[in-house]
Amino acid sequence: MAKVHMLILMGGGDIYVHLINDEVWEWLNSPLPKFPEGKYSVEDIGVPDAVANHPDREGPVTVSTGSPYNDRAMACPFNMFEGELNIDHFEITMKSMGEITQAITECGYEVGETYEGAAY
Repeated sequence: MAKVHMLILMGGGDIYVHLINDEVWEWLNSPLPKFPEGKYSVEDIGVPDAVANHPDREGPVTVSTGSPYNDRAMACPFNMFEGELNIDHFEITMKSMGEITQAITECGYEVGETYEGAAY
């Protein structure tokens, strides 16, 4: 059974939920690129095609020394899944998280890991 991982990003009173696959989850948690001395932001390495070549992507994925994993999470597409598993119609609130989890399982996916970070 395929897994759906959730990225929950909150900020400014808003909650954003991104649904990602195993490949993107693995990248999100993979080792970071080296930061040359004096550089605080660099182009990321090993970015999956689903992220790097997403139609909404403008330019390369960069990460900063201050919040590199959150930078990766913010770079992920909103929803990588087509068809029935589409959360665009949900008004995202903490209360609706159960509905999203239920929709994932009803579509035949296993609920995987969750990352919580900041939206900025």
